[in-house]
Order: sequence, then structure tokens, then C-alpha cells
Amino acid sequence: MTRKTVMHREIFVVEERLAPRKEAIKRRVKLERCIAAGINLGAMILTGGALVKIGLMVFAVIDSRTGGLGGEVLVFPALAMMFLWGREIGLGEARQEAEAIEDHGGEY
Repeated sequence: MTRKTVMHREIFVVEERLAPRKEAIKRRVKLERCIAAGINLGAMILTGGALVKIGLMVFAVIDSRTGGLGGEVLVFPALAMMFLWGREIGLGEARQEAEAIEDHGGEY
């Protein structure tokens, strides 16, 4: 953003660069963080829905079988491992955010 000032007695224009106000920067950062949180929440909801659907499909397969259990039983530990892996990644990102905030003196 620039501000132009015209001097009255002499005819020339002084142009200076203005730094964005601190409130504007904070508002923009807050908006960006809200957008990122919304995208992450949407992805988490879609993933949860997909995992529930997979679990219901496995139950249907187990119900329809007349013999012993097969490889479909391995789906449940895989679902648990996917959940725990996602949780660990989320905790790691939260840890990195906290360290970044501490590095900037408590300000984001």
C-alpha cells in the first residue's frame, strides 16, 4: 500500500510505502488459520465417514459368510492403526506449532 502526498507550494509528489497495520495482519492470519482448520475438519469428517462405511461393509461380509473368518478380520486392526497414525501426525503438527509460537516470543 502506498500513500501519495502533494506539497502545496512546490509541485511534486512524495510517495512512501506504508507498512500494513498490526490489526490487519492479525485479522488476515486469523482468517487463514480458520480456513485451514475448516479444511482439516472437513477432511477428518470425510475420513471418519469412510472408515465407518468400511467397518459396516466388513460386518456385512462377516455376517454373510457361513465358514470361518478370513482376511476381513484384518480390516479392524488396520482401521485402528490408521486412526492412531493420524492422531500421532496431528499431535506432531500441534507440537511443531507450539514450538513455532514459542520461537516468536509467544506471538503467532
